[in-house]
Amino acid sequence: MATPKNAAPTRAASAPALPVDPSLQHLQAEMSRLDAIMRRATLRAQVAGQDPADDLRGLRISDTEAGALARRPFGAHWAQTVMLAPAEEQAFASEESAARAAADQLIASARQSGVSLRLVRLAQTFSFSRFDLDVFLLCIAPALDLRYERLYGYLQDDVTRRRPTVGLMLDLLCEPGAQRLQWLSRFAADAPLFKHGLIERAADTTSASLMAQALRPDDAVVAWLLGHYQPDPRLNARLMPPAVSDADVILAGPVMASIGAIAASFGEEQPPVLAFHGPDASSQEATARWLAHGMERPLLAAQLPAIEGNGANVAEAVMMTLRDARLTGAVAFLGNWDAAVVDSGSSAAALGHVLDHPDLVILSSKGVWQAQGVERDRQVAWFEFAVPDFAQRRALWEHFLAEAGLALADDVDLTALAGQFQLTAARIRDTALSAR
Repeated sequence: MATPKNAAPTRAASAPALPVDPSLQHLQAEMSRLDAIMRRATLRAQVAGQDPADDLRGLRISDTEAGALARRPFGAHWAQTVMLAPAEEQAFASEESAARAAADQLIASARQSGVSLRLVRLAQTFSFSRFDLDVFLLCIAPALDLRYERLYGYLQDDVTRRRPTVGLMLDLLCEPGAQRLQWLSRFAADAPLFKHGLIERAADTTSASLMAQALRPDDAVVAWLLGHYQPDPRLNARLMPPAVSDADVILAGPVMASIGAIAASFGEEQPPVLAFHGPDASSQEATARWLAHGMERPLLAAQLPAIEGNGANVAEAVMMTLRDARLTGAVAFLGNWDAAVVDSGSSAAALGHVLDHPDLVILSSKGVWQAQGVERDRQVAWFEFAVPDFAQRRALWEHFLAEAGLALADDVDLTALAGQFQLTAARIRDTALSAR
């Protein structure tokens, strides 16, 4: 049947409604509070005589502007040199207060329901102050809504500055004057936001003065905050659910009794670092999966050589893995720890991150290493993973051949096969796959 010319266009079927994510509701409430702060700063800038329609604003300095700069009070943004009408100031203050109350109410409701809000978890895990939280939110804003890029350009009087600088942070979050300089310590390398790699300095401004340095968030942290965590590609990492396979049971069985005794003694104290070493890397990772499964937690497994091969500093990669383990609630497994002990400098820094991690860490290496260049009072529990013994090898041959879909011929003697070739689990698996 022909469609009438004047018929209303057929609307495409709308996407099915997604379940409400309380963490995103809370994030929106916190952003609404900062929106009120930025709207007030924008209006003040316009009252101060800044013309948002001037395409050359920020690209030239007139004589009049130069004189105004010379007369501006110390530690004050040009938007802070004017005051709005009392009614307008009160309206912005009320809007900010209402947004803060809404965020607090969401936190209280989530706590009562036993729901963990990701932004709250982030702030608590890394000991944020309110100032730290606001800095983090200002940094991630362009990743949530592109309008913030143009807004930052306007507020910084430079259309090319699409990320917030340290100076803009102080302008938005602090009163003018010398007292605001005390907050500069929150931008130091050992401050929570930078120590854990949650935000970083934009590459094109790292050589600028601190006030002029632009800041950007870590992409993996933003993805986690939005509910779809993916490890940084440089980490060569996998986040695995708390599950074990039949092969894991075969591989980990011989050492799980002794490791279980260590795990049972963790209690409320900081657990020891588990140092796995030996030629059988597959058994080491299988044991880590089994241990995480017993704790009903995921396993975040990263391989250090691939990190170094991609140009990232090994110590930084260790820090990023341990940070993500804390965010995801995972047990951290750092594979091929040998890459972290190539030189004393990287060894000390990488081990320092491990010893500072408040949770279980499992280090996997081929050889035995020594903790050099760093003082420690945390226990390191060593476990050796040699080539699987005869019984394990036979069980692994049987498992991997069946997994590869290969039926055993009558003339295949697994006993002789396991006895003649002393292979690691990975070599047995690869041989079975090659045979297929």
